[in-house]
Amino acid sequence: MLKINKTFRQGVNLFESYPVKKDGFHPIDKCLYKEYNKRRNLGSRKLFCYAPFTNIFFNTDGQALTCCFNHTAVLGTFPEQSLTEMWQCAERQKLAKHMMHNDLSFGCDYCYYQVKTGRYNNFKPWTNDFYASTRLKKYPKILEFELSNQCNLECVMCTGRVSSAIRKNRENLDSIIIPYNHEFVRQLKEFLPYAEEANFYGGEPFLINLYYDIWDEIIKIKPSIKVFLLTNGTVFNEKIRHYIEKGNFVIGFSLDALNKELYETIRKNANFDEVIGNIDKFFFLKRKSKSPFSISITPMNINWQEVPGLIEFANMKKAVVYLSFVESPRRYALWNLSPEALKDILQYYKSFKLKNDTYIEKRNHDCFTDLISQVAWWIENPVNISSTLYGVSEDEETEKNSNFTSANEVKTIVEKNLEDLSGRFQKKINSKIQEIHTVNNNSGTIKREIILYKVDSVLKHFTREEQLMILNNMHLIIFDQTLLEEIQREPVEILYEKMRSLLVYIKNKI
Repeated sequence: MLKINKTFRQGVNLFESYPVKKDGFHPIDKCLYKEYNKRRNLGSRKLFCYAPFTNIFFNTDGQALTCCFNHTAVLGTFPEQSLTEMWQCAERQKLAKHMMHNDLSFGCDYCYYQVKTGRYNNFKPWTNDFYASTRLKKYPKILEFELSNQCNLECVMCTGRVSSAIRKNRENLDSIIIPYNHEFVRQLKEFLPYAEEANFYGGEPFLINLYYDIWDEIIKIKPSIKVFLLTNGTVFNEKIRHYIEKGNFVIGFSLDALNKELYETIRKNANFDEVIGNIDKFFFLKRKSKSPFSISITPMNINWQEVPGLIEFANMKKAVVYLSFVESPRRYALWNLSPEALKDILQYYKSFKLKNDTYIEKRNHDCFTDLISQVAWWIENPVNISSTLYGVSEDEETEKNSNFTSANEVKTIVEKNLEDLSGRFQKKINSKIQEIHTVNNNSGTIKREIILYKVDSVLKHFTREEQLMILNNMHLIIFDQTLLEEIQREPVEILYEKMRSLLVYIKNKI
């Protein structure tokens, strides 16, 4: 599952303009809250979110949080604290007090941003509306688990924090030491009789052995618990079938494209045909068990055209759609596009008339409408590309996570030149592809997103100085249709060797 590590910010403090009450809290704007309340699935509620009263989330670091998006209110760390100590801690009471005043300034920036930009549907806080209560109860109603980053895919928008394959192969880092064990499961058994939902993320949930131990306990202690898990769809066998048939499972599939080549470019190591086959297998199981399932889509600048078709696919499968938000890496984020590019996306999305008859179709239609609203908001409020997450640039954040340099180090002149040259190169490719499509009256032969992704992947294998040298001499390459089709067809390893030969030529020329 794609998670948000940092808070998306355009300014230093999203709440600095809020009126401060005498008691020191920053309540959300009344007009904004009124609009938010209108859109809630279960109707108006007194509080913006009830997560501090109903929800506990465990991440790969052993930390307990009340929500996967709030990393400020840490309830404790396993095994230093027991599950009971975490749930009863003062930090949760502090967050609950903030929420009693509808004050989102204590780590809830992500949800505030979504509401501010017009996105309401599939909204995380609404999950807790089912169990709305302002009492600090002894046990939570919702248990959420992200206990391991064990994963077989290396998705382009993902990081090693949630993919062991990326951490090993792309980031070249040691494996994350997972603190959870059978003692964690033993303590969890005390919570299960009071839980109504248990959500499992990854990594890839079906590859995390400890999850099967928890599922065994759920089936034994309280089989009525709704068990939701988000899978990449690459793993499906008889053991999994057994659990789905025995427990109250709700499966969510991550699916970012119906174009096979684009899908396999985004979700490296996945086989599109196998994943679609696994979705069909679950669809058959769903009909037998009447268990719902969902499809999670991650709209990015490389697959935004796929979103309407994916929603139509979900409607056909009677699946609820969830649209993930890419905060980082920003090179794939929709919010990072220019207003001109966003206007093209907005026009494209508005040209679609999705079905809106059944309950699921209406939910999916509303979800798509919110995406349109958010794109429109970005056009009116363009992101300042120089503004960064917590004041740290994407390059610096990547280097920080890879233990290369300090996150506060200022960009070098070389890096700034690289950004400028990369932008010019992308414009050159875009212009050439558009020219080819216009001449041939064919919009599907050459895929811009695949070309740019492959070139970007190849360039990453060179030093910054080498990248600068290559991009500075791109005029030596004639990007005709034949070459673009070759880049689209050839594996990255072959393209790297050809780029290396070009670099040798450039150095000799200089």
